[in-house]
Amino acid sequence: MNDLAALERLVARSADQIESDRRLPEELLDALHAGGWFRLLLPKPFGGAELDPLSFVGIIEEIARHDASTAWCLGQNAVCAMVAAFVAPEVAEEMFARDPRAVLAWGPGPNARAVPVDGGWRISGSFAFASGGRHATWLGGYCAIEG
Repeated sequence: MNDLAALERLVARSADQIESDRRLPEELLDALHAGGWFRLLLPKPFGGAELDPLSFVGIIEEIARHDASTAWCLGQNAVCAMVAAFVAPEVAEEMFARDPRAVLAWGPGPNARAVPVDGGWRISGSFAFASGGRHATWLGGYCAIEG
């Protein structure tokens, strides 16, 4: 992780643009990736910081003082990265270790269903949102598994 104070200054300078554009600007995304901020909770074997929850929440709180949207996206995407601890190691490796800018976003699919088919799953339903989805490299969604 890079300097939190420098990131806070960039977040503060970006706040008006974030509000008007409704997305994180490229300069800020570049800094978040370069500093490993999206990887705060990602397990170390996959290139993360594997930070403890109290330290993580403290960082998110400091960023939120300057822009709540940045803190929300960073918090949601960092928490999503914890999935690496619960999937097969080769899946986590593919998702996170091969791409230093990998970000996972997911959202609810209240009517989504997954049905097993030859070679995988057929997913149907709708997903209304995924926080941080505009800058994510991976999208996930919750589904009820049929059968």
